Amino acid sequence: MNANDKFFRDGNHFQPTTMTERLGRHNVINVIKPTELPIDPGLYRIVWANRVSDCAFVLRFPDRLPESEVSTGNKRVKLKLHRPTRVSLSVLEDVFSKRLIVKTRAFVPKRLNKKEHELSAAEKKVKGRRKGFTDDFLHEKDLIRIFESGELGRYVARTVEHHNKTLSQDQKKLTRYTVYQIVYRLWLYECKESALISDNANCGAPGKYRNPGLRKRGRTPKRIKTGHAPERIGVNTGPDDRALIWLAWDLYGGSLGKYEHAYHKMIEDHFTDGWCENEQGVYEPSKTLLEKRPSLETFRYYVKKKYTPVELLKQMIPAITWEQTKRAILGKAFDRLFGPAQAYMIDSTVADVYLVSSFNPFWIIGRPVVYLVRDVWSGMIVGVHVALEGPSWHTARLALFNAFSPKGEFLRSLGFKMTDSDWPCAHGCLDIVHDRGEQLSIPSTDSAHDLRLNLSPCPPFRPDKKGPIETLFHWLRDLTVKWMPGAVLSRARERGQRDCRLDATLTLHRFTRILVHAILTFNKTTDVSDRLVGPLSGLEIKATPINLWNYGLDNLHGSPPQWDQDTLYTALLPSANVSVREAGVHFAGHAYRGHMVDKQQWQEFVRTFGNKKLKIKYHPNDPRRIFCLNDTTGNYETLTVTVPSKIPEHARLEEIFDCMVYRDLVREDDADIRLLDRVAHNRFRDEEIKKAAEARDQAIPPASKAEHLSDIKDKRAFEAEVERVREAVQRNRRDVDEYVVAEDSDGSDAPPDLLSKLLAQTEELIDHD
Repeated sequence: MNANDKFFRDGNHFQPTTMTERLGRHNVINVIKPTELPIDPGLYRIVWANRVSDCAFVLRFPDRLPESEVSTGNKRVKLKLHRPTRVSLSVLEDVFSKRLIVKTRAFVPKRLNKKEHELSAAEKKVKGRRKGFTDDFLHEKDLIRIFESGELGRYVARTVEHHNKTLSQDQKKLTRYTVYQIVYRLWLYECKESALISDNANCGAPGKYRNPGLRKRGRTPKRIKTGHAPERIGVNTGPDDRALIWLAWDLYGGSLGKYEHAYHKMIEDHFTDGWCENEQGVYEPSKTLLEKRPSLETFRYYVKKKYTPVELLKQMIPAITWEQTKRAILGKAFDRLFGPAQAYMIDSTVADVYLVSSFNPFWIIGRPVVYLVRDVWSGMIVGVHVALEGPSWHTARLALFNAFSPKGEFLRSLGFKMTDSDWPCAHGCLDIVHDRGEQLSIPSTDSAHDLRLNLSPCPPFRPDKKGPIETLFHWLRDLTVKWMPGAVLSRARERGQRDCRLDATLTLHRFTRILVHAILTFNKTTDVSDRLVGPLSGLEIKATPINLWNYGLDNLHGSPPQWDQDTLYTALLPSANVSVREAGVHFAGHAYRGHMVDKQQWQEFVRTFGNKKLKIKYHPNDPRRIFCLNDTTGNYETLTVTVPSKIPEHARLEEIFDCMVYRDLVREDDADIRLLDRVAHNRFRDEEIKKAAEARDQAIPPASKAEHLSDIKDKRAFEAEVERVREAVQRNRRDVDEYVVAEDSDGSDAPPDLLSKLLAQTEELIDHD
């Protein structure tokens, strides 16, 4: 049924009939405009309806009378019922058909919901006694006489007379007014026996507030029983004291403090005459009114009487905590979604594990930042990114790039022999639910505009708005992270235990592999049967995220957006300004080349005309490739590193930058040593030059400049020959020394003329030259 149905008028539903609308006994009607009926607008119960005599009696629900306060602080209303009014049933139904009277439901008092075993002994006694008064007002034959013949007064008088005969003269007699009220209340609530119970759910004292007298109410304090302080009998809490208690709580309690804080402020404001300076010069409050103060227990009692436990809890905790953990859960995040890829949730956390560098296993690089992207409808984890850079849009967009891209190449880059079908998530979405931090920036807004995404930021400090993604981090920690070497277990760690950072073993690549394997396991095995509701309740599929995702794509959603790589490069990948040098495109300390570089001869250009600037796109997970936009085709061209061996296998761009920074730091640490070595070398060079100059001054200079510059080639040949002979002599002497040492080690003497013979040959050779 909707607003366009012919049987829907002004938000009220009514059934089509071919005759006048019928009303019957026990119906509750709300008379909006009585027209010719002899009743006033209000709420009524039809207690009698006879179509033969066209007669109906309606009993008006009592109007709300002025409330009287009882000792508990609650309000009490004593209801007074009046005689049913006789109306024409046909006229009543005619007015009802004109929608001037509508059927409704009446408020049901608490006593009508009580079962027999829930009644107290006093309530059972009252119910049994009153049931004897009403036996003549329930049967059909009696009701005909009462309403049709007007014999209600005779029945009431007979009941009073019969009951009073059984009483002695000193007992309180039953009055006709009491019987009338009991019968009216029985008819008003559909002749249910529970209507005979007194409506005393909110009553303390009988009918009105009882002012305390001079005598102290309650138990006698122990200080009086033991005689330690017989004068401190305490005070009775009256209406003025209660008003002060509630005023103090409203001003100083709740989120501003606990009971004691509000109690102390009440004493300071209302139970001290003022402040005076004592002999030591310290101001202290006057104690003249402290004897009239209520106790802390009394203060707490009346506060709890006025407010419900939920109201007190809401007052005493921060509003953010209430919204996060205590408020009513109004539904599931996927309740109003129609299929997969409609809404994604993205969030990040710092993993509780320390990692090491891929360049050196003893370099601790800290804890990684993990980004996860989850589909709200199916529960499928559709994207992941692990980085060393803190939570920011620069890191978050790489997680979205992974969520929107085919996963086959990504899985193979991690060493898994898998295809796109093993993680079939390469689709865009319509809405992204995220935090208010990294996604609320100009670059994120531009990317969302390019991809036609609707960014839905959560309010501050409200992670409960994206519960499906928050719970994944608990799963990640309990299933995977806490079992890794180097895991942070600060709560379980005790003083003196080994520092968890010393156990760090995993590199960023190994950690990513473990995380991705856990995600694949989650998508294939997690039970999401709670999502099979409504039209999906009869599906005969295994309730896992991947099965629900595939079913939704095939049968529910239609065609979610799937962007090509160039669009994703432009919208999500980070960019950098680089320069073309003689070795190629220079980025992150490495040179890159590709078909476009060779075709457009950029290297030849820079060797002649200087550096050339470019803007490229890159992915931190794959530093061996960068992407450069080809202005001619409008597509991105891939450039690869010229010497791949210079980049360690599975190294990330963050690790390369960290390694460069580390080497620069080491170089800075050795700056003083290098400076001293350079100074020492300069001094050594100057000393050698000085000695050479002194030797030159001792030699005989040539007679002329021409003689000085002549025969340079001959002099060079002579110098080379002398060096050759000197090297030969040194070599012969070294051979002789080795031979002598060998003979000595054998215990035999060398021939006495061998050395002389060798030396003679050497001198002869020198003389010959």
